[in-house]
Amino acid sequence: MPVDTRFWLLIEERRRRAAEVAAATRSSASVVSQLRAWFHPAQRAFFEREACAPVERTRRFRATKKTRRSGATSGGVREFIARAVEQSDWRGSYVTNTAKDARGRAWENDTRSGFAQIIKQIGTPVAHRSLDAYIIDGITVEVRNGDMVLNFSNGSQIELFGADNAGDHVKRRGFQKHVMWIDEAQDFPLLEEFFDAVVLGCIIETV
Repeated sequence: MPVDTRFWLLIEERRRRAAEVAAATRSSASVVSQLRAWFHPAQRAFFEREACAPVERTRRFRATKKTRRSGATSGGVREFIARAVEQSDWRGSYVTNTAKDARGRAWENDTRSGFAQIIKQIGTPVAHRSLDAYIIDGITVEVRNGDMVLNFSNGSQIELFGADNAGDHVKRRGFQKHVMWIDEAQDFPLLEEFFDAVVLGCIIETV
């Protein structure tokens, strides 16, 4: 094959790959926007460091006082999924007093706004040898129902668990998380112990 022909074929191949990357990026942005469109701007700002007041941006931990049925849990579920899709190797934990509460509030719930339910709504089912799995913008998401974990093929992971067992706190030491979301903290009899033993050492400070 002449040198000129190989050169132009190489150029066309690079253009094709660039077009595929651009299309995937647009598609991902569309899904992320769709997820975040549901979240009230004021609630989403609480989750985003960039949207916070200057003083809040420097703080590793934030707390909010809100009414029940404010939509914060439903919006937060979508925000977690959006981050896991758009950021490779992103790690987030949703924590409640008990694993039963975590499952009923944010994994599968009556309003169909739990993690597993949202993945099924926006994803395309794909064959998997042992788990339910879905494709979202080229990213495969494994839904591990038994232990309430979402594994993303881009390295991201979302897990849900209860913090009512002091013995489990020891097992979770040394984990690295971008966000640990403690929901309904007023229900935690072991909140201070969990915060000191797990949260303080888990949060990745640079994110």
